[in-house]
Amino acid sequence: MRTPTVIASLTLATAAVILTACSKPAPAGNAAPPAPAAAGVVKQQTLCPVQGGPINKDLFVDQDGKRIYVCCQGCIDQVKNDFAKYAKKLEDTGVVLETVPVAPKTE
Repeated sequence: MRTPTVIASLTLATAAVILTACSKPAPAGNAAPPAPAAAGVVKQQTLCPVQGGPINKDLFVDQDGKRIYVCCQGCIDQVKNDFAKYAKKLEDTGVVLETVPVAPKTE
């Protein structure tokens, strides 16, 4: 049977271990997400709004002076069919779409 002094010592030792573990920085793999971007910093598109994969800068759809990049050829038609939906989806995540010059209309 343990005496109260031994139990108190074990409790204090356990508390010290817990406090020490909690005060160490988290390993790199468990790092907290980065802080939100500072005001005025533009968040560029890095993910396809259709499938969520990394974008291919050679594949994009331009409409109304804005550009949406996609990950593969298969996503182009979906963005063309509902550009506003995908633009809103990206903008809702904080992405600022690239602007492209709008060609003047010829008659």
